[in-house]
Amino acid sequence: MKTTIGKRFRYWLENFMAHGGVAVFLSLLILFIIALIVLTIIRGIFVALNPDEQITANFFKHFWRVFLGLTDPGTLGMEGGDFIWYYIVGTVTILSGLVIFSMLIAFITTHVEEIIYNFRKGKSQVIEQGHTLILGWNERIFDVMKELIVANESERNGIIVILSEEDKETMDHKIAKQFSRMKTMKIITRTGDTSSLNELKRVNAKEAKSAIILSCCPDSSSDDMKEISDTKTIKTILALLMSREEYLINYNRASTNVEEKAHMTIVAEIFSNEKRKILDSLRFRNVISIDSREILGKLLVQTSLSSGLELVYSEILSFKGCEIYKYRTEWGNIPFGELQCHFIDGIPLGIMNKDNILALRPPATRKMEKDDSIFILAEDDSTIKFKKQKIAEPKQYSLVKKETSRKVEKELLLGWHSIAEIILREFANFLPGGSAIDIMIYKPSAQVEAKIKSFQEEFRELKISLIHENPLSPRNLKNISPFSYNNIIILAQDEKDYTPEKVDSDTMLILLLLRELINEQGISEKKTKIITQILNSDNQELIEQSNVDDFIISNKMITKIIAQISENHEIKFLYDQLFCEEGSEIYIKPVPFYFDTLPVNVSFLDILSQVQQRQEICLGIRRGALLKDPLQNFGVLLNPEKNRVFTLTADDSLVVLAEDEL
Repeated sequence: MKTTIGKRFRYWLENFMAHGGVAVFLSLLILFIIALIVLTIIRGIFVALNPDEQITANFFKHFWRVFLGLTDPGTLGMEGGDFIWYYIVGTVTILSGLVIFSMLIAFITTHVEEIIYNFRKGKSQVIEQGHTLILGWNERIFDVMKELIVANESERNGIIVILSEEDKETMDHKIAKQFSRMKTMKIITRTGDTSSLNELKRVNAKEAKSAIILSCCPDSSSDDMKEISDTKTIKTILALLMSREEYLINYNRASTNVEEKAHMTIVAEIFSNEKRKILDSLRFRNVISIDSREILGKLLVQTSLSSGLELVYSEILSFKGCEIYKYRTEWGNIPFGELQCHFIDGIPLGIMNKDNILALRPPATRKMEKDDSIFILAEDDSTIKFKKQKIAEPKQYSLVKKETSRKVEKELLLGWHSIAEIILREFANFLPGGSAIDIMIYKPSAQVEAKIKSFQEEFRELKISLIHENPLSPRNLKNISPFSYNNIIILAQDEKDYTPEKVDSDTMLILLLLRELINEQGISEKKTKIITQILNSDNQELIEQSNVDDFIISNKMITKIIAQISENHEIKFLYDQLFCEEGSEIYIKPVPFYFDTLPVNVSFLDILSQVQQRQEICLGIRRGALLKDPLQNFGVLLNPEKNRVFTLTADDSLVVLAEDEL
């Protein structure tokens, strides 16, 4: 196929102009030079045809006049003589100059607008180092950011970099509404694909200290949406690892801090249990997958069975109050049981050996070895100081031997959510045979009914019943006598609408109905715990907590765990054991389990020693006289001073790390 010169030129010009702003500028410059030369030649021809003494000049003089005509329209008046062709040439020159410079001004304006647009859209390279990288955007992001801001309050230049497919201006606007004052934290946003290597390079992912990968959809989404979210998350993890590996290959291995550079914690939300197992089997270093449903379900059941436990977890999992730290020093071959006497601030919880194997509540006689580290509950990492000599000697009290057994309980679930499956399995692990679980759902789907039937067949020792009534009806609630149950768990009411606002509005309405029943029936001392599911954590503030036994399930709890792991990935070993079906868990047990003579005046160090006789570890106390006082944290006090003396009564309880609740 033959092509004309015009088509070839147009094809070449299109390809050349596609190179962007520099090509456009060069094109305009070439056009200006061509116009200057052509018009100078034409002017020279007319000079030769009509030599006039007033206007005849050398070539360079005419060249300069053409240049002035192209750049300044006012030079037309400089022409002399009566020869009309000079004015025609001058007019053409001025018009050519106007066209060329109009195009140049348009190009400059467009280019400046593009630069400003890129600034607003965050197209530039992030040059920060040691930042926390958040990949993705969902309803949990603000809670994660709040925890990270608290965690980095002591840092002078804390930095959070967010990369998501959300529009940058939208992200900046929402962040500005949530955080009016940032103090020491700087937040940088970028729009882009979280699984793209180029985008990860743009946010300098290779030099981030940690990365948090948020799911693309909420827990209430369909299975297909969750599958898409998990696939996207795994692609993002692989892209992060590739970016990090490339960085480490190019990094100067002679540097003294290369080991520090090699560590980056990646925390990812993954719904599928199979995909989490695949990630675990690949043994990627510092890649930690989180199943929010499973963690929240286990937390819910544990807190429902132990009064006040939600306050303990809220403090331990957050960056306010007492936290759990990893600590290592020269131990001097002392037994683990004596460690509590060697710290002014801090309660040792377990030992991690050189192979990263964690043992919570190890035997008190277990000797500390050179490469051992401990997990310790303390006020701050700066207050953890190991003393070679004991700070005091605890008093010894006789150990109480009590024969106890688990009591049969009644549980009530109002509504249904994917987390309900975890709740039922956890209740089956904890509740004794003969316990009852009633589930009230309005018009349940065939799929939900099939799931409940499978649970009835699997856990025959429990009485699991389905009540086909509407929990939003005051009459239906009253008919089932809700306050005859040990726990009331309020979940989503409409299977077809799991949007946060719909779920939260239904939940708050049921809460109002239950509180109205309390007033109507004149219940002065409510023994039933009310556990509510709130999807939007902003709505949590609308529900005033007036009882230590009530608990709110919200994104805040899981975001605290995500933020904690991103700051210290090794704490995941501890969470795995705390939320495992077997092993050590946190309980709140009555003081009479430990002391036979009450009331008794004891220091907290004495309490630690007494609890240790039952192969348990005491984390704090709960004062029975302060159960209704929110200003005193409903009586819960963790890690008090070890020399502080308490008068314990039969109404008080101890917060302990133990194997079971008995």
